[in-house]
Amino acid sequence: MKKNILTTLAIGASCAAFAQSANLTATTDSSNPALWSDGAKWSTGEPVNDIATQVLLKLPSSGDVGYISVDDNYSCNSLYANTTGEFHISVAEGKNLTAKGATNSLFFTNKTAAVAQVYFDSGTMTQSGAVAIYLPKDGDSVTFGAGTNVNLGTLKIRTIAGEDHQKYVAIAGTASIYGFEIYANSASGGSANFIVYSTGNVTAQTLKVDLQTAGNNTDVGSAAEIYGTMQFTASGQSSIQGYALGNSDATFSVKSGGTVSFTNAGAADLLVKAVSNANAGTVLEVQNGGTFSAANNVSFYGNSANTNRAVGVINGTFSAKNLNIDGDTMGRVDVGSTGSITVASNVNIGTGTTANASVLNIAGGTMTVASTLNVRAGSTLNVTGGSLIVNGITNADITARLNVSGTGTVHLNSISQGYKSVTPGYQFFIGTSGNTFGDYIYFIQGGGIAFSASNDLSGTDLLYRGGATRLLVSDNSTLEIAGIFLHGTVKDKVTLITIESGSKLIVGSTGGTASYLPEEMASLVDLTNNNCINIIGFEEGSIAFKEIGDSAAQAAALSHIKLDGAYSEDLRFSDFDGTVGGYWLTTAPIPEPATWAAIFGAVALGFAAYRRRK
Repeated sequence: MKKNILTTLAIGASCAAFAQSANLTATTDSSNPALWSDGAKWSTGEPVNDIATQVLLKLPSSGDVGYISVDDNYSCNSLYANTTGEFHISVAEGKNLTAKGATNSLFFTNKTAAVAQVYFDSGTMTQSGAVAIYLPKDGDSVTFGAGTNVNLGTLKIRTIAGEDHQKYVAIAGTASIYGFEIYANSASGGSANFIVYSTGNVTAQTLKVDLQTAGNNTDVGSAAEIYGTMQFTASGQSSIQGYALGNSDATFSVKSGGTVSFTNAGAADLLVKAVSNANAGTVLEVQNGGTFSAANNVSFYGNSANTNRAVGVINGTFSAKNLNIDGDTMGRVDVGSTGSITVASNVNIGTGTTANASVLNIAGGTMTVASTLNVRAGSTLNVTGGSLIVNGITNADITARLNVSGTGTVHLNSISQGYKSVTPGYQFFIGTSGNTFGDYIYFIQGGGIAFSASNDLSGTDLLYRGGATRLLVSDNSTLEIAGIFLHGTVKDKVTLITIESGSKLIVGSTGGTASYLPEEMASLVDLTNNNCINIIGFEEGSIAFKEIGDSAAQAAALSHIKLDGAYSEDLRFSDFDGTVGGYWLTTAPIPEPATWAAIFGAVALGFAAYRRRK
């Protein structure tokens, strides 16, 4: 049965009692303030109100509940629990409990002790050095209550090898903390956690969360869970890093109702980084109803050597100045159905021209990029639901991929594909309707775009530079574009256009100008240097132009169109078709005058016969 023990620690008269004894023990006598003991093991012969003294918290019986009241300013080296049970510590208003040890702890449990839960219920607690909280046993915990004001150095939450299950440090009051190290170490399972409750309000300088695990069991892990508010103000480097992760993830999670913000616009990046040799990951999670914001950059870095993932899982609200998804490989950000990402400047998926497996998945949420979106070599952008809005240029390297499918849509100002490829293919796969692409889509050698759903891009020009560039329209869809332009100075370059059976391409004009780029781009009418488009598998009624100009312009345009690799003398424009509002490319012969006379004669005879029957 638990026994409640009430002890009052005062700096006045009771301090003299402490000075008389260096080996105090616990008692059930509520009038004796001996619940705090420095113990024989740490005895120095000095009074406990001294920086050199390590104070032991000890209950007379396992499972007891001890209540400690600190009525005046009190300082010691550190506090140490050595008995199973609950410890409740209250500090009087206006007073301060201070642990001054440069490297020791404000509180930690004995490695050989059974379970201990320590509750700082009220008042001000200060630690001037590093704060190491060791939690070796299943259920060990330290909680700073709603009525507390905590000032800590670097908070270190650690478990001990060989122990399992959950241990945590929780803050429900106000706290000022420099940084964090959360470490779970167990070959048999276990976790170490840092929690900010909904009433918690934590202000910190640089965030350094080192989420560490060891062992190969899936239940080994470390986590920070934010239900309240955390604000980081320093200008230095902040990081969330996973070390030696075994097979489980290390997670920093902003829960529903939680808010995490980095307010210093001049700060270095916040790094979400997986650095160890294991098949797990470091995860920054923002749940539905949670908010994460950074005045500067947020970067996700994976580890290619051992498929170690750095992952963002966004189902709440996320904002940053720049968002970088990189690492050698395995950097990834997932935007869920309730997620919303706003980036004030640029998004970079991958880096440079080196092959990279970085991924951005948008699966029902929204993402808005104020400036530039860069999808680098080997990286992938998937939009399977929700929408992606880019107000600046979208740059895609030749081996990058943009896939739009399901219910997803993209609204891109303009697309520019960089870095030519010796292996031609498609970089953009558009499988939904309702997308917009701004003024132009630009591809260089080997690049291309494929549409498998109908889209009205009547305000968008397709610009092609170099050979083996491509356009595909498939799955009975209709694509409408403003114009097709090829590079005006390079020679003997061919753009391949494939319109699968049942699909249609409607082009605004055979002529016009496209002065978006410093390079000279020419319409079908104005092409030179043996440049052309090559229509693969041409079928009647598959390609139409709304404006074709006079006979000279028509002849010029047709002279730069091949069918299956060869020019055709039979290729021409049809008569105007009001249903499409333009002229179809066709190879059907024009009827001779005698043929027309026969046709009209047959019609007249049929009409006469009809009249006779009437």
